[in-house]
Amino acid sequence: MADFSDYGDIFADICREWDEAEKDLKRAEQVAEQVVLPAIKELRYAGRRLAQAMKLASADGDKAEIQKLLQDAAFNCHRARHDAIDAASAQIAKILDLACEKLGHDVVLAVNPQFSELIQKVEGLRDKIVKARGSPEDRDRIYEIVENADFPNLIEAFQKFRSSESLMTKMAAEQRWRRVRNDIFGYIGILGFALTVIGLIFDFRKH
Repeated sequence: MADFSDYGDIFADICREWDEAEKDLKRAEQVAEQVVLPAIKELRYAGRRLAQAMKLASADGDKAEIQKLLQDAAFNCHRARHDAIDAASAQIAKILDLACEKLGHDVVLAVNPQFSELIQKVEGLRDKIVKARGSPEDRDRIYEIVENADFPNLIEAFQKFRSSESLMTKMAAEQRWRRVRNDIFGYIGILGFALTVIGLIFDFRKH
């Protein structure tokens, strides 16, 4: 039987990558409020590679093949982390756009003075993701920066934004009601003016 201590370093790498992937996945699910399937699939692939490697090692299989399977498992965990960050940032961008569209940019800014800064964080992170996807040689370095700094900062800023949703919704409803009320009063004023003119015309004709 193979000595699993021969693969201690790669097992440690897989554990570290898996833990980080679960952390990023949890953050992404809290933002998206749904399962991030691409990341889940990558972890499933990692589990499959890990099981295959352990089965092969238990049967004294080829060490090079075992090493390759374990490296693939670590890489799948790594990709799961990237997929989770991609999904979370895309969903945040979508939610912010909808907030401005449904509630009004003025309402969003009134309740969240740092909204422009939040938008810049989203755009900056997504620009780095695009750059990473287009630069395989720099991908890991860019994602490391994103994951360790940009992503946690964005999540924190976004959670503060979401904590003000009820206030934004209330303010937007009040604004809509004021517009409706002003429109009604405007129509009443026009109607009153029209009736006055009609009354004057009838009085004129009587004389």
